[in-house]
Amino acid sequence: VDLNQVGIPKPSQENGSKLIFTTRSLEVYGEMEARKKIKVECLGPEKAWELFQDKVGDETLNSHPDIRKLAEEVAERCGGLPLALITISRGMGCKTTPGEWKYAIEKLKRSSLPKMENELFPLLKFSYDNLPKVTMKYCLLYCCLICEVQMNGNYIINSLLSACLLENGGEIGGEDCVKMHDVVRDMALRIACELETKEEKFFVKAGAQLFEEPDVKAWEGAKRMSVMKNQIEVLKGTPKSPNLRTLLLSENKLQVVSNGFCRFIPHLMVLNLSENIGLGVLPEGISQLISLQSLDLSWTSITELPMELKSLTNLKMLDWSYTYDLRKIPSHLISSFSKLQIFRTWCTTSGDYPKEDNVLNGDNENLVEELKSLRHLNILTMPPIKSLFALERLVSFHLFQCCTQALHLRHRRESNVFNVLCLENMERG
Repeated sequence: VDLNQVGIPKPSQENGSKLIFTTRSLEVYGEMEARKKIKVECLGPEKAWELFQDKVGDETLNSHPDIRKLAEEVAERCGGLPLALITISRGMGCKTTPGEWKYAIEKLKRSSLPKMENELFPLLKFSYDNLPKVTMKYCLLYCCLICEVQMNGNYIINSLLSACLLENGGEIGGEDCVKMHDVVRDMALRIACELETKEEKFFVKAGAQLFEEPDVKAWEGAKRMSVMKNQIEVLKGTPKSPNLRTLLLSENKLQVVSNGFCRFIPHLMVLNLSENIGLGVLPEGISQLISLQSLDLSWTSITELPMELKSLTNLKMLDWSYTYDLRKIPSHLISSFSKLQIFRTWCTTSGDYPKEDNVLNGDNENLVEELKSLRHLNILTMPPIKSLFALERLVSFHLFQCCTQALHLRHRRESNVFNVLCLENMERG
């Protein structure tokens, strides 16, 4: 905005004026040559309630003995977001019966309160619509499937952070993560639902307290599916989902996945089974997922990676971090993943491994040899290395020096000197 054209003199020491403006885009700060940026954080519970009750007014809050408690629940569902607190509180200022407040709570649970649909979501959607690339928009919609995402693809993630559509989520497992506010997620899910009539079809039941897998009809048209954070113990069906690309099953209570489960999802590209502690065996049919590019088995009780995984030649990300029960990986399996870019094996257990045809046997020297075949690695985290020989073999390969993100040295008793400067790119040790 040209301040002179709208009749506002440019602030200076001479005229003693200051200009304060708000925006949801960090780019606007630069264009307006702002001297100081103040990020408006989400409010804590006490401050959020103060703002909410101030906007609703004491007359409404005191109009019935039950309303104040109901109002506190409404305010809590705004998640401390000032924009949501102000918009929704203004709409509730004339609601003086408990029934109206209970109705509002039910609508908030389904993100279908008129004030949200007509006033709040359009403001947030403006930020979405102004994302410069379609890839960024799809990335945001993908993020609404999950609660937190690790910061790979920094340019896209940083653009979403600049648009205030994502927030910094701190560190998880030593890696920077971002998170999405519940209200922004509701907006993104609404956009995803609108896309169901087009090419992209989202099925999201994350944290919905499901005890069984989705019914057959849910699978048929889905392209992106998230049923993470539920209570599902068994996947016994044989879903027919020819269009499914993403399947997030993390943080359930999975113990069994039937061998026929993967039979009719031939185009699946992302499969997340992480944080299913009771899952000890992969289904035989996983070898049929020939389009799979990302497989997350972290925090499971998998005991063996079957040789059938060798058919997953398109795999670009493999994570079996914190699989303390893993005892066997067949020789020549890891080296067959020629397109692998991200490989995480952090903190697997040590102990007695089967000696025959097993790259885990010994001091990970065999695993290091197989990794040398992977020419596209960008990120590598390694299980414990106990011998100097295995460590030297690892760092002698230039690619490992560049992509090793974390390395665990355990019980080293050799007195030989090791040059740690060759690990200067490593983030964690």
